[in-house]
Amino acid sequence: MLRQLRLARSMLDMPVIVVSGLDHPDDVVAALQNGANDYVTKPFDLAVAMARIRTQLAARQLKQANDRFLRVASHDLKKPLLLMLDVAKQFRETRSPARC
Repeated sequence: MLRQLRLARSMLDMPVIVVSGLDHPDDVVAALQNGANDYVTKPFDLAVAMARIRTQLAARQLKQANDRFLRVASHDLKKPLLLMLDVAKQFRETRSPARC
């Protein structure tokens, strides 16, 4: 199920924490390799589980902030870059040999 989920959603878009009674290292590794962000074994300590959830949510918030920054930066840079391209084009046209 995790593999199918990861085809549609990234680990940062949809964090998944597996909660399981299986605590063998092979089970943990398999879950993480299949797309789990974290793995908690039962019985679990509520404080530890909450810390892991907060960590995943913080990573998601950082990704969202980065995405917002990139959208704003690309928008703000678009006009000056287009202006520079237009100036370069005009300069190239005035510098090229006249056509007869």
